[in-house]
Parts: sequence; structure tokens; C-alpha cells
Amino acid sequence: MPILNGVTYTEFKGSPTLSLSNEDGQGTRILDCAWTDRFTLAEALLGTYLVVGGILISYSYPDTFPGYPTLVANNVAIAGLGEQSESVGVTEYPYARLTITYKPVEWEDGDEEEERVLSTEQYDFSVEFMEVPGFSYEWEGGTDDGKVIPQKIGMLVPMIDHTITRHNLDNLPKAEISARLGATNDDTFLGVGAGMIIFAGASAQRKITTRGTKPYELTMVFKERPEVWNTMWNQTDRVWQSIDPNLYEIMDLDPLLDSRAEETT
Repeated sequence: MPILNGVTYTEFKGSPTLSLSNEDGQGTRILDCAWTDRFTLAEALLGTYLVVGGILISYSYPDTFPGYPTLVANNVAIAGLGEQSESVGVTEYPYARLTITYKPVEWEDGDEEEERVLSTEQYDFSVEFMEVPGFSYEWEGGTDDGKVIPQKIGMLVPMIDHTITRHNLDNLPKAEISARLGATNDDTFLGVGAGMIIFAGASAQRKITTRGTKPYELTMVFKERPEVWNTMWNQTDRVWQSIDPNLYEIMDLDPLLDSRAEETT
């Protein structure tokens, strides 16, 4: 059976239902759970927020309608199921039936941008100089014909910097960051093939005011190049060639962007 926020539930036969119009839509789901779990399940469906001293401390998203994410849980009606009983003057049932109404997201004036910004992405395109190892060049023609060029010789390598800023983090994923600094991706990451992205660094900041501590903003930089990072240019064969051992550790970089457990708005 499905579980939401630690609560096991079943979906009523014939649920969900959806009605659409040219302007909006509305969805309905009917879920059954243990009577003692009814409020926990309702809170998980509607989303929760915590405000202390006028400051938004934490926020969880309302449930979205299956297959139609622009509709979010707007109202939950709770009814008892099974044989009614009394406990300390309170009516109880073995099970609860929750009828959830889903409606389009409604943004308050001036809040739309703030509510929707979870992360910011920036891309910088450039070339970087890379020295060609273990190879020397000679002058061709002129007075120094055939002489070795004393300066370092290299090549320009195309580079894309992916800068991703995660906003409103309650906690910093310090362990994930420290373990992956200087590592390359073991699988497709940010739409780029394995080994072609390297985690180049991160910075974080937050404000502490007279009204409390604000959430963190975490900025991470990932460098992409058209060749795998654990290769070097072989001038003799004029190819990018694998090296042994690897210069850079190969790791799963996905946890750096696994934001749902950390973001507060």
C-alpha cells in the first residue's frame, strides 16, 4: 500500500476524478487511513509552514493531483469509517476517509517570483589554456628554423561553467560537498555525459538579523569540457587518451542537487 509522510493509506475505488474547463480545473481524491493518522495525512496533503516572529522558517509543498501538477491540494474533508465509539467524551472510529479537493495554484500579488524560485542556474562559456605535457615544439623557417621553442606550448579547450544556486536551505549538505570536491560525474549529470563534469567548488551564505536566522543560499560551480576529465591530450597520436591512474575521483554528483529534503521554501 502507498505511504505518505509515514502514513499508510488506500485509495477509494473510482478515485481520482478530474474535471477541466477552458479557464481552470478541479480534481478530487478519496483516501482511507487509520483514524489516528487522519491529521498527519491531511497535513502532508495540504502542505505545512512554520512562521516564527514573522519569519518563514519552514515550508512543505501541497500534494499535486496525479498527472496534473498545476492542481494542488486545497481542501481536505474528514469523515469516520466503521463502528463509532467513545473515548473520554471524544467520538472515534477505526478508520478515516479523506476527500481531497485539488485546485489551481493561486499566487498572491507580488509573491509569485519569491515562491517559485527554488534554484538559479547560470552558464558561462569560455576557453581555458591547457599545456601539452611531455612534448616540445620547434620553429619552422626563419633564423631559428629547427630550434626548440622555449616557451610553454598549450592549447585552448572549450569550457562551460554551470553555476547553480540553491535558495532557502535550512541545512547545508556539508558532507556531500566535501566528499565530492574535485570529483567527476559517474553518470549523466546536468544533461552531460559521464566524466565530462567536474565539481569545482561551492560557497554558501546566510543572514542573521535581529528577527532571526535566514536560510542559506548555496552556490555550486560545475565545469564541463567536451572531453572526459580523466584524459590527457596525446600530441603524438593527436587524440585525447585515458590515463592510469585517474587524476580525478569518479562519484555520484546527484546528492548535491537532491534539494527536497533541505529546501524550506
